[in-house]
Amino acid sequence: MKRIIAPLLATLALSSPLYALDLVPFGTSGAWQVFSDPNHDNNCVAQVQYDDGSFLRLGFLDKGTRTSIVSFSPAWKEFKLDHKYEVAYQVDDAAAIIAPAKGIQVDTMPGVEMQFDTGDLFGTLVTGKVLTFIANGNTVVQQSLDGSADAIAMATACEAGVK
Repeated sequence: MKRIIAPLLATLALSSPLYALDLVPFGTSGAWQVFSDPNHDNNCVAQVQYDDGSFLRLGFLDKGTRTSIVSFSPAWKEFKLDHKYEVAYQVDDAAAIIAPAKGIQVDTMPGVEMQFDTGDLFGTLVTGKVLTFIANGNTVVQQSLDGSADAIAMATACEAGVK
C-alpha cells in the first residue's frame, strides 16, 4: 500500500495549484470555459479542450497586470516539468514571437506555460484562427483560436468581477 500512496502524494505535492482542477467556474462561451483560480488571487482563465484531450488556457496573472498562455498536449512530451525553454508562438501567418516557457503538466498531460508583462497579447490572439507553437525550429502543436474573442471578453469580465 505504501508503494502506491507515496508516489501519489509526491505527485500531488509537486503539481502546481495553477494547473489543479479546483478552479471555480465563472461561465462558458461556446466551447470555452472561464474559471477563477482561488489559489492565485482569483485571477481568471479561459480554457478550451480539444477532441484529442489537449487544451489551451489564456489567463490573467498578478491581479490582471500580466497574462499567460498555457498549452497542454501529448505533443509536449519532450518537455520536462519546471525546465525552461525558448518557444515561439505564431498566430496564423504572422511572424513568430520567441518567448521563455516553462515545462508544466496537469495529471499526466505535459505542457508549457508562457508568461507576459503585457495584456496586448490577447488582442493578437482573439483576432487569429490558429495558434502555432514552435520549438527548435519545429512545429510542436497547433491549437484553434475559434471563439477566443468572446472567451477573453468573459475572462476579462471575470477578472473585473472578482477584484
